[in-house]
This record gives sequence, structure tokens and C-alpha cells, in this order.
Amino acid sequence: MAENVDIERENLQVAIEQVLSHENLETDVPDQSENDKKSYKSILLQNGLKALIVSDPDPVSTGDSVGYKTAALALTVDCGSFKDPQNYRGLTHVLEHLLHMDGIFTSHVKQCGGFSNVRADCEETMFYFEVPELHLTSTLLHLTALLIKQDVLERERLPIIADLRQEVEDYKAQRNLLLASLAADNYPHGLYDWDNLAELKEKDPEDALAAMIQQLRRDNYAANHMHVCLQASLSLKELEQMICRHFGVIPSNGMASVNLTRFDYRTAFRPEFHENVFYVTSSDGGCRLDLTWLLPSVRQYYRSKPEAFLAYLLSQEGPGSLCVYLRHRRWSVHLLAGVDDNGFDLNSIYSLFKLSIHLTDEGYKHIDGVLAATFAYIKLIAASDAAVLRPLYDKQQLIEEARFRFQTHRAALYNVQDLVLSSKYYPEPQLLEDSVKELPQGGHCILCNALNDRDANTVIMNYYQIGPNTIRVQSILDLMMQILEDPIYEYLCTQEKLCYEVYARVRLYYGIVGYSITASSHQTKKGAKNLERGIDQFHHAMLQILNKMRDDEFLRSKEKLIQAKLAPDENLAMESDRHWEEIINGDFLFDRNQQQADALHNITKEEMISFMVDTDAAHCRKLSIQVIGNPPTEWAYDWASERTNYSSDVFLETHQTPSSVSVSDDQFADGSENGDEKSTSFSWEESLYEDLGSRLNLVLLPRDGDDMHTIVDIDEFKTSLDTYPRKSIRFQNAPLTDFK
Repeated sequence: MAENVDIERENLQVAIEQVLSHENLETDVPDQSENDKKSYKSILLQNGLKALIVSDPDPVSTGDSVGYKTAALALTVDCGSFKDPQNYRGLTHVLEHLLHMDGIFTSHVKQCGGFSNVRADCEETMFYFEVPELHLTSTLLHLTALLIKQDVLERERLPIIADLRQEVEDYKAQRNLLLASLAADNYPHGLYDWDNLAELKEKDPEDALAAMIQQLRRDNYAANHMHVCLQASLSLKELEQMICRHFGVIPSNGMASVNLTRFDYRTAFRPEFHENVFYVTSSDGGCRLDLTWLLPSVRQYYRSKPEAFLAYLLSQEGPGSLCVYLRHRRWSVHLLAGVDDNGFDLNSIYSLFKLSIHLTDEGYKHIDGVLAATFAYIKLIAASDAAVLRPLYDKQQLIEEARFRFQTHRAALYNVQDLVLSSKYYPEPQLLEDSVKELPQGGHCILCNALNDRDANTVIMNYYQIGPNTIRVQSILDLMMQILEDPIYEYLCTQEKLCYEVYARVRLYYGIVGYSITASSHQTKKGAKNLERGIDQFHHAMLQILNKMRDDEFLRSKEKLIQAKLAPDENLAMESDRHWEEIINGDFLFDRNQQQADALHNITKEEMISFMVDTDAAHCRKLSIQVIGNPPTEWAYDWASERTNYSSDVFLETHQTPSSVSVSDDQFADGSENGDEKSTSFSWEESLYEDLGSRLNLVLLPRDGDDMHTIVDIDEFKTSLDTYPRKSIRFQNAPLTDFK
């Protein structure tokens, strides 16, 4: 393998000077959020390869590559199953398997401590990897060598077709296989011809299968059929030089890509697709009704996204909606709508819009009623005036704009995969960012009255922001919270009698860590000041508590926390919540507890003291949120006696409807069972929402003079704050001084 790489390196060096002597065309800079600190550049090489380079000053890695700066790349080749020869569909997957098993690239990435993969879809094959940045150059060299490699394909290297078929079909839903069997003749999305491929491999003496694979590779693995996205912390100039040096030598074959728009989406499937109902035995025991509509490719409507708006209308859960209608009858527990982003459902020929209704046993018995309600609701939407739909569309547009501005700064490996596809199919890729605001040093306060004027509870939460997280910092904070659990209760509840409940907790938001102290009391505004003062006094005494702690007590606390970190999840819900938190925060450290346990073994009391001095003395960033309760003596009457008794029995009332029911449009228009009488299942809910809405008038209160700044306009306060760059979580031995 080393000799092959040396040969390829020599071939590359011969062409480098010629490539770098030509100027590459810079295309439009893609749209990006104002909170996005990365720099972008789109370039078109002389050989036709299109590249998007991303300079990220603070790259985020996946859980497999934490602790060092990482680089990630995704490359697509316009070679998917839609280009397979007639009667030999599946050939692209054979080629993908061979390239994935070729050790010239994947073995090198693994040796560098990175991750790589190759996957084939309907319109492209994607190569992607993530490696430590110091290995980026060598990894690009090995990937380029794989792409331009033209060795003879020995018969022994061909995979066993039956095994490959099982591997591919394991990742395809039964629905996709069923729909593929309904593809019209001469369209490229039909079932794979596994039997033909197997017969060709086993019985043909002239190695025709190998020859077909080589031809497929020569026709498509050319620079003018490739798109690349490269992301690293290097400058745009350095990244552009890398792209030119490594990908500029890939030859172009001058062949145009296949124009899939010549296919008419309306005839992509045989009549059975539109006329028949198919019953499929479920492997998990669930019952689901899938309705699928054939649409033109929605990629062309990427600016207005009509399919996303329609999905919102069908799946929203407000009063009068299809979802609430089915749920109140106990016919369905869940409903999803939209176009899946896999190549079979969304491609350049057609789109498949799917409405999935997860049915209960009762819903299956009344499936005619479910269908009648569904199509009546669709009819209602279709007949709605544009003036009615426009405010709903504008609302969704505002939500999407907010997501564009504040979406999470994703790990580079996932970011480049999305960006390379966007750069291929859309003129202006949407680049999304999210971040956490950095609190200013000192103390700031948000003060308001309880929304319920008959709630006597006062709650104060003091949040102390530390900064970008590491495993070691989080472990120190977890240990500190455990050590303070008893002293804080003893001081605030037992000794000072300022509250009836208090707890301290580590807070981790999108890679930014801190901790909070929350206390609850029956006291009013005057008592709240005493409670806040007591919290501050305890906060200042935390260092003294740790200093006075005996070494044996410290070791016992540390061992107790280690055992808790290593304890198995008590139930599936706890495990699911733990994993989802990793996904939502974008860290993907599913072994976080194990890493924290390892870090805790080496944490000393002296290190904790030093950490507390550094972070809390000169760098304290405090936000105090105070909700002041109302004195019970001011209550004039019992709130419950003056309101309708909103019994849960009304909500769970089952309306017996024959399975042959025909649902009218008016039921959804006004949320009633008929045009004249309101349904009790909606009226109680609407009244409750109306009552709560009249009370949700949050007014931030001024605060009597002290050393804390009072926030009276949250939006104005946020606009004055700096934004934390999204930090990747680092190895446990990262120095703490990086996070002051």
C-alpha cells in the first residue's frame, strides 16, 4: 500500500505546478447568519470540481475526535443508483462497497484516530471523514489517490452479491422496497437487479461484472462530477491551496451529467401506486397508516418550501386540528407529515409527500373514520382563502428565520455533509448557527411577580456562568455540587430559616457550563431580599467550606460520585434522556459518565480550591432570576370555585362514531361536532387557554438600589451581550486556565 501511495504522490506532484498556475473562479459567497463566526468561500477549479471551503476558528468535533482541532470533509460524486445500467440496478452499491473496503483511504483515517465512511444514494456517492487537523494533508492525499486509482479489478475482490443485498436492504424501509416495485418501466428508481448481478458474477467467464464496474467508475469519477466541502480552523487561503493541490489533479472527462429532469414525475409510478391499498405486516407490532402523494421535485421550491408549510398544517396540534380530532377519539397518538430527505423520497425526478398516522387499536377498528377525517381536513385546507393561510405562513417564516440565526453550531463532520449537498442542489446554501450569550461580569437581576395571583411561593435562582465546558471542569462542578448539598440546606433552611427547599445544580447549555443555586420560600418581596442575601452569603462561604473539609471526607465524596457516574441507568427513559441531551447539545459524548469517572480519580482538593478562586473571585458572572409570590392574606375568594371545573374526564371523553362516518368540513372550521353546537372537548380547552392567556402578562419589575444591575428589557439586554463561540468539549486533561 505504501508503494502505491508513493507512486500516486509522484503523479500528483507532476501536475501540481500546472494546476496552481491557473486561476480558479470564485463563485458567490453563501448566505450566513450574523451569529456565524466562520468564513466561507465557494470556488470552481479549472477541472470543473466545485468546492465550498469553511474556515472555522473554533471547530466542533464529534465524540470520537474530541481534545484536539479537527478537520472534516465531504465529497460527492454524481454516481448513484439512478445511473446503474438497465437490468443491472445495484451496480453502484457494488462499486461503493469496493471503494469502502479499499485500504488505501479508510485504513489511513483509522490510523490517524479519525472516522470515515462511504455511502451511495440515488443520485450520488458520498465520501466523508473527520481527522485531527495535523493529519489533514496526508488524508487528502490518500483520498485523492483512491479517487484517481485505475487498477485492474480482480475477480476475487468482488463481493458476494447475496451478502451485499442483505446489507443494503437492511437499511431500506419495507415501504421503499414496496414503492420501488411499482416504478414505471424505463425509470431509474425501481428495485435492484440482484439476481442478474449475482448470475453475472458467478457464471460469466469474461469478468463482465468487473468490466461494467470499471466503466461506471470511468464515466462518473471525474472532477466535473464532484462537489467538495472542507472545514477546518485553517485560513481560507490555506484551505483553498489544499483544495487546488489535492483535487486540482483529478482529471475531467468532459461528459455532461445525466439530466434527470427529462423524466415526467407524473408517470414515475405505475397506476397501482395510485389505485391500490397495501397491507404490510409490522415487525414491531405497531399500527401505522401511511398516505403517500406523488409530487414534483420540491428542490426547485427551496425558497418558499410549500411542502414544509403543508406538513405544518397537517401535523399541527392546535384546536380544530386533525391531530386533536383523532386524539380525542383515541384513534391516533401521533401524526407526522412531510418529505423525507433520503434519495428515494426526494430527488431530481419527483418527491414523495407522506402523511403517517400512528393508529391505536381503536383507530384501526375505525380506519374508515380516520380516512374520512383526514381527507375532509385536506379538503378544508385546499378550500381555505389565501388571506387565512398567509398569517400562518408568515408565522412559520419568522420561526425559520429565528432558527437560521440561532441554530446550534454543529460538529464539522455533520456540517460538511449537509453543506456539500446544499452546494450541489441549491444556488445559495443556508448556513445555520446557534450560540450562547456570555453574561457580563458582576451581578444582574430579573425580578417579576408570580403569574398566579394566588401563589404564595417565592423562587430565586442564582445562575453563575463559568464558560466553555470540558470533561474535567464539569467533573469538578459535579463534585462541588455534591459536597455542598448538605451544607447549603443546613445553612439556608435549618439555621437561617429563609426557605423550605434549596438545591444546587450544574447547568450545561450547548457547550457552556455553569451552576445554579435555587431556593423556594413562602415569603414576599421583602423576604426575597433576605433570601437572596442568604444565598450570596453561602456562595461566598463555599471556598471556606471546602478548605475546612477533611481529606478523608473529600475522598469519600469523590468515590460516591464516581460510583454514581458508573451506575447503570435505572430505566430506558433515563437512558434515552441522557442520549438526547448529548444530541441536542451537539456534543455526542454518549460515554460522558465514564469519561467523568476517569477524570474524577485524578481531581484533588487543592485543584478544586484553585478552580473556585479563579472562576468565582475575579470572573464571577451572575444572573439572579426572582419570582415573587403573593401573600395569601390578599386572596378574596377561592379561585377554583369561580371557574368551570375543567375535569380531565371531559378531555378523555370518547365519542362513539361508526367506522363508516363521513366527516364534514365544518367540524374542523370551528372545532365542533356539527355546525350549530360547540364540542365540549374543545370548549373547555379554549376557555382554559383564554383564561391563562389573560394572566400571562409578564412585567419585569424595577429593583431598589443595590449592587446588582436590574434587567427590565430582556431583548435589549441580550443584544448588548457577546456570543460564545461554540466550543468542542475537550479531553479531561485540558488546562483549566483556558476557561476563566
